[in-house]
Amino acid sequence: ETGAQGPQGIQGIQGETGAQGPQGIQGDQGVTGAQGPQGIQGIQGETGAQGPQGDQGVTGAQGPQGIQGIQGETGAQGPQGPQGDQGVTGAQGPQGIQGIQGETGAQGPQGIQGIQGETGAQGPQGPQGDQGVTGAQGPQGIQGIQGETGAQGPQGIQGIQGETGAQGPQ
Repeated sequence: ETGAQGPQGIQGIQGETGAQGPQGIQGDQGVTGAQGPQGIQGIQGETGAQGPQGDQGVTGAQGPQGIQGIQGETGAQGPQGPQGDQGVTGAQGPQGIQGIQGETGAQGPQGIQGIQGETGAQGPQGPQGDQGVTGAQGPQGIQGIQGETGAQGPQGIQGIQGETGAQGPQ
């Protein structure tokens, strides 16, 4: 018959490390991580250079001619001019024999000029004259003061969503 089991022996020395086993198959891809917080807004870029000045617009049409002003008052009457010299009297002819009654004699010399009469009533207004030529263009006026800054425009539409970022470290 088999004898009783003897006491356990002391532990043997550790064996050498075995060779590395083959690499396991790749696991399934993990779910996409939550989107990170939005970054702070970048500083505003510099203002671009000013564009060239546009061409001058065309000259506007000439406005209509204004209405004719009212007629001024009649000026004061000027002083009467000096009286002209009287002409010389013609020589008297010789007396003839009395004949039958002759015809009415010639009209005698003109008497001196009487004083000037009052100004007559004003005649009707004549037709309007042709329009005069356009005067030369005046010098350019001084530049006006700068206008106030305009109101801020409406907010632009939201941009399209960017691509999903690379996954961060596990």
